Amino acid sequence: MVRRHRRFVWLGIVAAVVLDLAGCGGPPVAAPAPKLPSPPTLAKNRLGVQIDLSATQVMAGHPLQAVVLVYNPDAPINLNRSVGAGGCSPAFEVILTNGTVRNTVAFTTACGTRPFIIQHGSNRFPQTVSTVFNMCITNVPNNGPPTPNQPLCLPSGKQPPLPKGSYRAVMQWSSAVPPLPPPAPVTVHLT
Repeated sequence: MVRRHRRFVWLGIVAAVVLDLAGCGGPPVAAPAPKLPSPPTLAKNRLGVQIDLSATQVMAGHPLQAVVLVYNPDAPINLNRSVGAGGCSPAFEVILTNGTVRNTVAFTTACGTRPFIIQHGSNRFPQTVSTVFNMCITNVPNNGPPTPNQPLCLPSGKQPPLPKGSYRAVMQWSSAVPPLPPPAPVTVHLT
């Protein structure tokens, strides 16, 4: 009798182990998709802006994808400033800068009339961050000597890549007074 009882206990343990291991061969369970920063740095009780980059290290000359995240806890905000009848819609770019180079943007549209609305809650604005100089000099006698921010263009006429090194990704607005609080700069390494 004792032998039979031990056999049933042993069979029960083996069955439990086999059933447990059989579950390991099933289809994998998908891990939850990684969340983009629902920005821990953006307080949920005040207007905040954050730059989210696809990478923080990139080869100079290759564009970098970014998203500007804006959290607005209140009613929608129209960023158009009061100019004339309809107001002006501001523009912005994420640029790279360091102690030597400020890769500024020359905004070509002086005033857009389409409303620039920051809705209540989270707002996402995709951006492409340039890792080449936004401006370069083609004709030295007529345009003056090259500078750290405006080097000579490549023989092809294209803008040269930014020098290798560390940069800060920051926002540049078309208007003199930024209509939103500035986001914290994000460090980018160009290789």
